[in-house]
Amino acid sequence: EEESPGGQAAGLAGNWVSEVLAQVNRAVRREAPTAPSRRGVWRGRQFYGYASPFDLMLEVMDAQLRATVAYVVIEDASLFEASLQLAGAVQLVRRPPAMPLASLLAAVGQREERCVDCSAAEALGLAIAARVPLYIEEEVWESTAVRAEPVLLQSSAGPVLTLEVLEEELGDAGLFLFQPGEAFAEAEGGGAGPRQAWELESAEDLRGLSLEDKARTLLASENYQGPLPRARKVRLEGDGVLDDLLLPVMDEAVRREVMLERAIAQRDWAEIQRLSADKSVRSKLRDEVQRAEDSGEEDVARRLRRELELASTLRADITQDSGDYSSFLDKDDWYERDRRRAMGLPEEEEPPRP
Repeated sequence: EEESPGGQAAGLAGNWVSEVLAQVNRAVRREAPTAPSRRGVWRGRQFYGYASPFDLMLEVMDAQLRATVAYVVIEDASLFEASLQLAGAVQLVRRPPAMPLASLLAAVGQREERCVDCSAAEALGLAIAARVPLYIEEEVWESTAVRAEPVLLQSSAGPVLTLEVLEEELGDAGLFLFQPGEAFAEAEGGGAGPRQAWELESAEDLRGLSLEDKARTLLASENYQGPLPRARKVRLEGDGVLDDLLLPVMDEAVRREVMLERAIAQRDWAEIQRLSADKSVRSKLRDEVQRAEDSGEEDVARRLRRELELASTLRADITQDSGDYSSFLDKDDWYERDRRRAMGLPEEEEPPRP
């Protein structure tokens, strides 16, 4: 039976598509990285693959970074006293690059060390693969240690030595163990919850926050996307680490006030002049409100506060400096005033969320 021309064309097209897909598949397989076969020779020695991804990682660090693992640490990364967040850190040591013997001998005592943050599971895997010491923070050990005893079990392959945990509860009854991102939900509990960063009204508000309050404020801020710094970093560098994270998501007028205080403390005259001269309308109104309150002019201060609230309502995002985004996103002053009169809205209105 003779096949129609349409059927022949469809068959040819189908064969052609199948052949193209097969060619692409073969090309991808050739270009994709693969581990050498068990019988292959790799760098002049027999290669049988990697026991785990951590062995491959150690190989890459040694060959490409000239780095080896000195030791690993399991630490508590949480900034909240009532919670525990396990995390890891790896201490890497880099060898000096290849150089003449005289230069190499001079550089023997000079080695570069770096602490790299990682998860607790990654730290444990690298410690096992590299066979290096594993250190645990004393507080973590005391809080999470459980009693266990060796037990010999019989299996089809023979006796197996294992550990049987005798108690599973944590050592500190008031301590909670969380995965990353869970501590805040539990620590916040009921109530209104912490303020967002843009709701801080002055530099004094920022100074009045404790370390945990600053951490909660960061996590509560909708426009903050990053993780919290580890407790170790805050201990070493101070609360300023959290302040630096809060500044970009704060009210731009409050941020300028905080930065101006810093510049005055550091006697940075150029920065003081820049921050004092380049103020937004809202920043100038805040200064006028403060001066009126200090001089006891309550009527003037009340009128200026209404103007400040109106200026805040006009802004599309009060956390960004003027000029950082298109002014077309802001409301027109005349339009907002007419809208309020037409709608019968009160003169005082809360500023919008950024």
